[in-house]
Amino acid sequence: MHGTPIVATWTDEAEVTIYNVAEAIDELDKPVITSKKQVQKKKYGGCKIAGFKHKSEGYALDWSPNTLGRLAVGSNDAALNLYKATDETCSTFVKEFAVGL
Repeated sequence: MHGTPIVATWTDEAEVTIYNVAEAIDELDKPVITSKKQVQKKKYGGCKIAGFKHKSEGYALDWSPNTLGRLAVGSNDAALNLYKATDETCSTFVKEFAVGL
């Protein structure tokens, strides 16, 4: 989303999922200790911000170029859904509205 670490994906279960991958990106820069005595596991949990189930899979995701935190989602059942961030930090998202075409 416009240079931020917030990304959106379609899953195999017809769900749009929004993640903040900042922590995962930071973990990539840290060295991994490969000693058998000190094995560090990389952890990426907790980066999911929101998930929205749909009736069918989708074909398009696009962040608004004009409004930070607004996501348009198109699905195979000709539905267009809009989601928006609830605050300026994009810590949570809600469904704004859905349009059936």
